[in-house]
Amino acid sequence: SAFLIRLSSRSMIASSPVVSATPTAVGERPWHFKYKGETLDLRPYLGRGYDDIILGARDVLHSWAESHINSETLRNNNYMLKGFTKFLDSVNADTAVVAKLEDINSLVVDRYLEWLRRDARLLTGEPLSPSSIVTQYSRTRRMLEAALKRRGCESKIFRCHGRLPAAK
Repeated sequence: SAFLIRLSSRSMIASSPVVSATPTAVGERPWHFKYKGETLDLRPYLGRGYDDIILGARDVLHSWAESHINSETLRNNNYMLKGFTKFLDSVNADTAVVAKLEDINSLVVDRYLEWLRRDARLLTGEPLSPSSIVTQYSRTRRMLEAALKRRGCESKIFRCHGRLPAAK
């Protein structure tokens, strides 16, 4: 496949940070919280080999909640995260290992976009429409860029901001 990438060795999963589903440190943000009637539970995404990415997403979601973001926006971003974890499960089952937030680079982003076009499905089993692909990609980009920025990492890995490039 043109999108076959090898980011690092499989042993990286073992060195991935292990996080607890319950806060262990004073001041640590919970993995399950309510905001304006919306319940967000990130615990189902833990233990799959990419806890560090979920940790970054959790911190962004809490930050957005603290800044009083619209609860529907928060719910939509949580739904987007569910889709992104399906991609991570898929890519980690193949050949690439994406375990840490810092592993997400332009090659992973390109592969994610291709996955959205070819493999992502609605609950009905139907492929995503072009507008759904744009929405999923844009929300993923926004959350990951915010998480990378919070860590002081390069966040300009998403090359397209607006119209998505044509399918290859």
